[in-house]
Amino acid sequence: MICGLITLVTFFIAVGGVLVKLIRTLATLESAVRELKEFITRQSGKNDYFYKELTRMDKQLASLEEKIRFVRCFDDTSL
Repeated sequence: MICGLITLVTFFIAVGGVLVKLIRTLATLESAVRELKEFITRQSGKNDYFYKELTRMDKQLASLEEKIRFVRCFDDTSL
């Protein structure tokens, strides 16, 4: 009877230790996922800003290239 009780208590201690480690790991993982979601949200905003800036700069470059082509058409030295 005592041997069975000792075995049962040892089993519960072993399972309890594994459960504590598992719960701690899940809590850490949940925290890391939350931080990752926040980072992705911030990064998405930054990406939108940079995309708009790159689009604006691309339009400016296209405009300047068109002006250069126009000037070269009427430039006497290029003939």
